[in-house]
Amino acid sequence: MGEAPNLRNYFVAAGFNSLGILSGGGVGYVMSHWIMDGHPPMEVLDVDIQRAHVFQGNAAFLRDRIVESLGIAYQDHWPARQWETARNVKKSILHDRVAAAGACFGESAGWERPNWYARPGEKAEYEYGWGRPNWFQRSAEEHQAVRERVGVFEQTSFSKLLVQGRDAERELNRLATSDVATEPGQVLYCQFLNERGGIEADITISRLSSDAFMVVTPAFTHTHVEAWIRNRIPEDAHCVVTDVTTTAVMLNL
Repeated sequence: MGEAPNLRNYFVAAGFNSLGILSGGGVGYVMSHWIMDGHPPMEVLDVDIQRAHVFQGNAAFLRDRIVESLGIAYQDHWPARQWETARNVKKSILHDRVAAAGACFGESAGWERPNWYARPGEKAEYEYGWGRPNWFQRSAEEHQAVRERVGVFEQTSFSKLLVQGRDAERELNRLATSDVATEPGQVLYCQFLNERGGIEADITISRLSSDAFMVVTPAFTHTHVEAWIRNRIPEDAHCVVTDVTTTAVMLNL
């Protein structure tokens, strides 16, 4: 539900499957305020149409994922349950290496991401239940290793938006909570805020050159963040946004 990311003032409230009647009153309330006020009256990220991605419109993806999604609607919703269908849509170039290291993968925005690592001889699979999960100790060991020593995070799935042009600095300064007028090579951690002071995006902005910046955001928020930037750049501004997510690996030390 909500405003389409690529068409201003086009609002959608659809695809609720078996939860439509149950949600009808709340959906009507939220949508009416959204249309009249220009923003929803509450946080609705989990049902916002801008959480969706272009690849999810693929017929094969929809055929497999919708069957699973509707099929588990009234099943136990295990903690950390992972999608089983329509997987392996996007893989990092390092996928085989981390798999060989024992990675157990989860899926986020189509990306296969290592969630935790099994030891040699252990199955890199989730075992669902309501008690302590089978990956608890492995995750704790990774956490401790990073806190006490050092670790490398494979985060290629993070979305990367190249914002460039002679007005790029000016436009990003209007949107970001930090001053992006920095030296090339410097990275800023900041947010995009809405008119009410609420957080719309949690991002980093890296200055690449005098007229180019890289905006990095979690994969889940890709569509929303890209639309947020594009829809707020004036038509006469010399500033363009390019999705370059798949062009680079991202490793965090």
